[in-house]
Formats: sequence, C-alpha cells, structure tokens
Amino acid sequence: MTKTILVIDDDDSFRELLSTFLEDEGFNIIKLSNGETANKVFMENDIDFFIIDVLLPRKNGFKVVEELKDAMDFVDIPIVMISGFYKGYKHKQDAIGNFGALDYLEKPFDFNADLKPILIKVFQSEYPTPSSNQEGALINDDDLFDSPLDIPNTPPLPNTPPLPNTPSLSDIPSMKDEDDFIDLSDLNIDQEIPDFTPMKKDLNQIDFEEKSEVTTAYIEMLKESSKKIEGEFNLRIGLENSLPELLAKLYKLNLKGELYINDEINNIKKIIYIENGIPVFIKSTLVSECLGNILVKERFITTKDRDLSLSLMKKTRKPQGKILREMKCISLENLKYGLTKQLETKLFEIFTWKKFNYKFKKINTKLNIPPTIYGTDYSISYLIYNGIMEGFSIDFIKKFYKRDGKKRIKHIPNSIFEFKDGELFDDELDFYKTLDRNESFYHIVKRNPSEKEKIVKQIMAFYYLNMIDFT
Repeated sequence: MTKTILVIDDDDSFRELLSTFLEDEGFNIIKLSNGETANKVFMENDIDFFIIDVLLPRKNGFKVVEELKDAMDFVDIPIVMISGFYKGYKHKQDAIGNFGALDYLEKPFDFNADLKPILIKVFQSEYPTPSSNQEGALINDDDLFDSPLDIPNTPPLPNTPPLPNTPSLSDIPSMKDEDDFIDLSDLNIDQEIPDFTPMKKDLNQIDFEEKSEVTTAYIEMLKESSKKIEGEFNLRIGLENSLPELLAKLYKLNLKGELYINDEINNIKKIIYIENGIPVFIKSTLVSECLGNILVKERFITTKDRDLSLSLMKKTRKPQGKILREMKCISLENLKYGLTKQLETKLFEIFTWKKFNYKFKKINTKLNIPPTIYGTDYSISYLIYNGIMEGFSIDFIKKFYKRDGKKRIKHIPNSIFEFKDGELFDDELDFYKTLDRNESFYHIVKRNPSEKEKIVKQIMAFYYLNMIDFT
C-alpha cells in the first residue's frame, strides 16, 4: 500500500521541489501552504509521515503540531520539522524534545543525504519503490527559473557543482563585497556630528501647568532624545553603556539615525542604521561578514558562486544578491534569510566586544542604505535577547552576577519590549514567569547549577528589556 506524506510549507518553490522528490521515491503526497486545515486533512486521510515548516503564516509549525496532538491521536505519526529561518541547536532541541519530532532539518538540505535516511528508517521494508532514478536536488530552486540571465558579455554558466563542505571563514580569501562592505578606515569616532534639529520651544521652558495634550512622560522622552548619545563602554570599568543598554535606549526613544561604533582593540568599525529604534542595516569592516561569505557559511551557495558573483559585481555594479538570483544560485526565500542572517551576524558580533566607543547621529530624512535591503522581521527584544545569549562571554556574566547576585528579582508590568510569536520557546517563557516569586538572583541560580551561565544570561536579557528589576 502506498504511503502518504503530508507536506506543509508556504514556500511554493520549496514545497514543489520536496513533493516532486517524494513522489519520485514512490510516496503519495498531500500538500498544504499553511496549517489552518491540517486537522481536517488528518481526519480525512491516513497520513503515514508528516513534514512541516516552522515559519508559516498565521500559525507557526510548532503551534500546528501542538494543536494536532491535543485534538487527536497523533503520537504514532512520525514528524520532521524544517525551517530556513529558525536555525540552531535550541530550535532542534525544542522540536525533538517538546514536540516529538524525529528530526529538525535546516534549509537548504540535501533530500537524499538528509531526509531519505529518516524515511528509510521509519518505513524499512515498506519503503516504496522509486518511480524514477532522479537524484534528490539541493534546495536552491535552481531549476525553477527559466528566464535568461541578464548579465552582459557573460558566457553561459556551467552546471553548479554539489555543495562542498563549508569552509571556515579563515579559509575564505579577502574579498570586498561592495554591496554591503565599506571602507571605514578613515572614520573618526570623535568627529563632530551635527546637533539634532532644535525644538520649536525650549523644553525646559514649558509651563507644566498649561493644559496640553503633551504628557510629562512624553516631554521627558523628548528631552532625552534631544541629548547627544555618545560615550564609551569598558567592561573592566562596569556594564554601563553596554550594547543591549544602548539598543534599548534607542528603541525607547524611537530614534532614526546612524550609530557609529568602534572597537579600538581589534580595529573593527561598524555603522548600525536605526529605523524606529530597530537596527535595519549594518556596514562593517569585517570581510567575513560580507553577504557572499555569509551565504557560503550557510551553504546556500558555493565558493565558486561567490567568486563569480563578486567578479560580475565589479563589471556590472549590480548588488551581489541580484546577481546571485540572476545566476539561479539562490531562491528569493534563501536570499532574504541570508540578508537577515547577515544583519544578525554583524550585530551579535558586537555583543562580544569588551570595549568600544560610540556616537549616534540622528537623521530626519531617509536613511542612506540600499533600497532592496529586507532587514529583519525579528523584534528588538529578539535581537537583544539572542545577542546576549550568543555574544556575552563569561566575563560579562561574572560582572553582572557580582553586581546584582544578592538582590531580589521582581517583574515590571507593561514593558514596551515584547517578543513576537515564536521568538521565545515555551521553557524560556516559563522561566520568565518564575522570576516573580520574590526570590534572590543567587537562589535562582543555585537551584540550577548546571545551567548557571544560561540562567544568568536570560536574567540579564530580561533586565535590559525592562521586563524585570532588582530590589
């Protein structure tokens, strides 16, 4: 009897590629673009295997699986969860540990190498006879675009070779990705940045007895935003002016502008472009953070694709992302993910800095960034939380714990910092809820000695997001 696999993914191109591979293997496939009707499909069909993307419209994959488990006997149906956005061991651990998935595969993956062994292990002697000898394709959507390349004086491109083992960034030659790399060697962090546009009325002269729609809190915010934001962070001195504190301040004030930041120790300079208090684009002097190198590291393109696209960039002056699309090397979804990953990589790397100078330039006009940048769909809370979890070293943890370890923790109601659906795992939310028991920081850590570093980082993150305070 033919085995039936349900595939739920909102990416039409990926869903068709995956379904074609599975059909060629001899499976019957049911395809959905979202999880809204998953329950109905399970009720009306005998599903033998379930593949679901985590990032779905309206209702994420975790929620779909959770609702299915609550609504029906779903225990014995094998699940594989996939995602091109939610990557890392935490998501895999959550999918397997809390949702019963057999595995958690990160896009792009090789159907034959990564998915087929799971299917063979599940179905064993009942594994169907393939309907063709077609090899499983790498998830790059290479065969889905039939328009000719719009690259002048360029010979036909050879077939893309199989992806090699991902090289370390130290093995990648120094190349300047002109789409997002700039030379900041002449940037003087102490340069004079123009004062912000003067207010129509001196805020210190406002008569607070006057009837006005402007609240005291708003006036205080205006006063704060009119000040120059510049200074130095030095971990040896203390945690004041750390990056999460700085980002939280820019978000609270809802500012737009350019944050110049300089690591004098390692001679790294970056400009963080801020829109509505949220980082949307970052320029960096680190070659390893160029788009092409990020895409190689994520295994979206080969080093050969990267080198050819860089060569074409110099000839055509087109952005590298556009050239890679024209070369049929990468899908639009994977390019968007790559750009998001690039922004996070550039930002999270700054969280590791133990000393830096910074200066913020407020801008009232349009930001000077590439018009095709997708930025990030993540909230400022996600960026600060994960920047701390991934970037803060043991030195930050010791400094914070030494300062506040003996204090008690309390919740702060109605924080302006909120996480979007799916940005925090259930165990992280549950941990936050336990922080309102009037316990000391020390006793919370003592209860979980094996997870001390993780717990201190989480408490630090909630503190900088103004979700908890110490008494």
